[in-house]
Amino acid sequence: MLRLAVIGDVHFSTAGPRDSSILLHHSRAILETALEQIARRSPPPDLLIQIGDMVDGSGQTPEETRADLERAVAAFDQTGLRWTWILGNHDVGPCGGRKRVLPHLKRPLSYGELVFGGDVLLLLDSAIEEVFGRVDVGQQAWLEQALAHHSKRRIFVFLHHVFDLSFEDDMYIESGGAIRALLRGSPAVKALFMGHAHVNRIDTVGGLHEIMTCALSVWPLMFRWVEIEPDRLRIQTERVAVTPDVEAEALAAYKANPHSWRTEPRDTDLAADLPLR
Repeated sequence: MLRLAVIGDVHFSTAGPRDSSILLHHSRAILETALEQIARRSPPPDLLIQIGDMVDGSGQTPEETRADLERAVAAFDQTGLRWTWILGNHDVGPCGGRKRVLPHLKRPLSYGELVFGGDVLLLLDSAIEEVFGRVDVGQQAWLEQALAHHSKRRIFVFLHHVFDLSFEDDMYIESGGAIRALLRGSPAVKALFMGHAHVNRIDTVGGLHEIMTCALSVWPLMFRWVEIEPDRLRIQTERVAVTPDVEAEALAAYKANPHSWRTEPRDTDLAADLPLR
């Protein structure tokens, strides 16, 4: 069995509060508390994955945002756990471009793969200096090759952006239909993990499980546990153990900043036992 912990958009920032649903001024404490909870898990996860928008960058210079990125990466390093992350739109533009961020990814390319025996994790890069996402032609060609190469294994895909939750609010990825069709058309692909939209949501279409994880610093302040068994995928969602006043502040900020794509999570969006196709 492969055990994963999945953290959504952290939006780490030392810039102070702003008028949004994101608790930027509590982001450091929320992240450190979540990481402590994950590090205490027994047995520990085989891998901890952060799914993009590690930093926020609002109201900051690129230099200040990169300093925040270093602080956030250091917090993950201090857990002693094996971990990785993928790029989000807030990581690219506010930091001054992809080249400034790549050294912190600790891999040669912004996308790549991790192999755990018969399981393969494909980490995609959908980030551009816009809110919506894009997987360029070169990366799409690499994805097709990776799917063919690992067709006898089980494949789990991670990317920051969602496919088509809201085109009006840039909650989408260019050529999302073609990429989704490619993944659904490969029987080896069992599940897709996404962030960006700040919601917990689990949908299954054509046997492919699409799993969104909410932003860590946005109500309900949660992260995911994932257990990959031979024939199924088990999902549990855990609340970050913040103080009651922080939780109340998060809920008030969430209610004050509604968005059309944010629906109340169903019980099946928080805990699920999913058969693998």
